[in-house]
Amino acid sequence: MTFTPDRLRSVRAVYRRRGDGRTRGDITYAVYVGFLALLTVAAPWCWGIGLTLAQPSLLSILTDPNADHMVGVVCGLVLAGLAASGAVRGPALLSPFFTAVLAGNDLPRSRTLRRPFIQSAALLTGILMGVALLASTVPVTTGIASAWNGMAFVAAAGCFGVLGSVTWLSGQVLGDKHAGRLTAGLLIASLFTWTIPTLGVLAPWGWVGRLWMTGSSVNLWVLAGLLLVTAAAAMRVSKLLNSLTGTALMDQSLRWQAAGVSAFVGDAAAAALGSFRAQPQWGRTWPAATCNHAAVRFFVRDFIGTLRTPKRFMTGIIFLLLGNLTLVLGPSLLGMPAWLLGGMGGGLCYLALGVFSDGFRHAAEAASAPPLYKYSNTQLYALHAVFPLVVTLACSVIVTASVAVTGVPVSAAAVGISVLIVIVRAYDSAKSPLPVSLLTPMPSQFGDMSTVTVLAWQADALLVSLAAGAGLLALTSSGSLLAATTLLAGAALVILATTKRRIRSQ
Repeated sequence: MTFTPDRLRSVRAVYRRRGDGRTRGDITYAVYVGFLALLTVAAPWCWGIGLTLAQPSLLSILTDPNADHMVGVVCGLVLAGLAASGAVRGPALLSPFFTAVLAGNDLPRSRTLRRPFIQSAALLTGILMGVALLASTVPVTTGIASAWNGMAFVAAAGCFGVLGSVTWLSGQVLGDKHAGRLTAGLLIASLFTWTIPTLGVLAPWGWVGRLWMTGSSVNLWVLAGLLLVTAAAAMRVSKLLNSLTGTALMDQSLRWQAAGVSAFVGDAAAAALGSFRAQPQWGRTWPAATCNHAAVRFFVRDFIGTLRTPKRFMTGIIFLLLGNLTLVLGPSLLGMPAWLLGGMGGGLCYLALGVFSDGFRHAAEAASAPPLYKYSNTQLYALHAVFPLVVTLACSVIVTASVAVTGVPVSAAAVGISVLIVIVRAYDSAKSPLPVSLLTPMPSQFGDMSTVTVLAWQADALLVSLAAGAGLLALTSSGSLLAATTLLAGAALVILATTKRRIRSQ
């Protein structure tokens, strides 16, 4: 069968005329809601961020002579993250119907998958250019940088968006088995450019950093080189799209459809995220029950179970160290609000501890099933808490000691926040199914607001971690140690009591 554009148009026309398809009124209403959200939510947020960046303490960070180097390193890390995310959810992804109809025949995938890739690439590039525009507005309006510097950096962000999209697609082509090599290579290269700044001239992300608004003039040669590299990468898109296999495409499509359905019905943590959890790779024959002492036996069992997915284990350790580093350095970083860094550190620690909280999920499943163990539900939770407590305390002590050796003032609040977040993880695992009352329609000018309540119910543990980290670090940095200790103890007692009530109700 020969390829003709009419075949694509006919398939899409039939799909658009399905019973549950979007009508013109649906599209108009979506545009209306998007415009209202942009006008009433995005615009005030952007204005507030601009006012915050205009403060002298933060403006000095934007105009620091080493800011261009840090921008380049961050761009390299973003590329590594995009390569890793491509193996989970690539940019060239269709619904299962379109994947079977369009990607499962003789049509070239460079044609059938071009539209979803362009849409994903446009979204990524638009976000990066928006961030660049927001970051360049303050230096330009204050006269620190010229308008040409701002325009050049926004253009560099657009080129980087295209490079990031190609890297994202490359991760999708390589798949779960080989995308880690690309990610590791980009991470190592980014670390090299961080430790040896002169190597930044050899990397495209270093060129983006060199176009940061710290110089008096625009380096047109760097911008031209970045444009050439972007054009060369864009020319590889067709070949990469044709390299995608139908099995991998259908697997990603089905997983994301199942995740969307699970998230919609309020089962995001158990089903939606569980479908993307890494499978055990090694250590299947290791003995996991080698001690008679219950606490040691459960610790070894959870430790070996986590080690069987080494990539997931290392990712959790890295982000847990990063979250603790943010909490430890929070009060000593001038120009950054302590509550903001506390919220970031608390959120990172909460997400990272998910790797080491499989024992809590096992305890929750055992609590809702007929009793099989000689331990009560509360005892199971307590025994499974040993492993995440040891891991988070070890990371907190390592980070605190490493920073204290350098002479930088540190905050001991990281240890308390980390322990509290372990309790929050147990609280989240004992959550009951989504209450039907939360699905009650709540009409408003922005549409059905019941979605907001469902999202808040699903993310309550993350919100608690963000609030606890922000509040505790803000109190600690202001010198209110007694208030911080009281808040920590009170929050821990309340969360423990709520967790115990949840366990009993299962």
